[in-house]
Amino acid sequence: MRRCWWLVLVLLSLQFGCGRESTRSGPKGAQLAALEAGFFDEELKPCTANEECSSGHCDLTPVYTISVSAGYCINFPSAFERWQKVELANRLADLVGQFPQLAERIEARLVREYLNGDRPADLETAYLVLTALASESAISLLAAEYESRTGTAREVAGLALAEAGDARGVDAVVAAAFSPVVRVRMHAARAAGSLCSEASIGVLAELLGDPSPLVSEAAASGLGRCPGSKSLALLEGHEGFAAGSARIEASRGK
Repeated sequence: MRRCWWLVLVLLSLQFGCGRESTRSGPKGAQLAALEAGFFDEELKPCTANEECSSGHCDLTPVYTISVSAGYCINFPSAFERWQKVELANRLADLVGQFPQLAERIEARLVREYLNGDRPADLETAYLVLTALASESAISLLAAEYESRTGTAREVAGLALAEAGDARGVDAVVAAAFSPVVRVRMHAARAAGSLCSEASIGVLAELLGDPSPLVSEAAASGLGRCPGSKSLALLEGHEGFAAGSARIEASRGK
């Protein structure tokens, strides 16, 4: 009889244990799904603060709205049009640190909905997201895209690969530095600052004298991410010297 009671107690503990586990994992799955949807949903949701958006970014600039007191939650498709995809990708990278499984969900959806098409806007957005994730699988996807694509898509994939710190994208960085498009040259400066190789520092040296102040400041910021006497020498006399040299000194102290 005692053995029967002992068996009943074991079965009951297992049952309640499984119930607690399912309750614990259920909300987590729902939370991951909500976070994923926040970055991909194309409907603009009204908002007044970042906390109201699953993507973590409420755009309050007066473009969609007249007043800056109200705006819309920005996701990757809409951020591409607004040039805010870099900030949004960084927010995703922060979220992935808290929810590692989110990266797998995002990558799977990128492959399913973005990488199988040929629309440049979709591809550039997808590449930037993969750069932000910076996982081994994300870098492998970028490398495969760089090898298989042609034209603009290949150039953007190469820049994303370089920005993720992979030297295979250095040729794309050099080519982009000569682009007539300011936004592309800014991307080249950002990617060159991630590589910090001899070739990429040469690119940053050229872009430091770019006629666009946005590009030259991006180049100064890139040099600030590359510790070394050559970077310091290039930054001397430039308006971005103080900020750039401060970054170098901070990196040396780590």
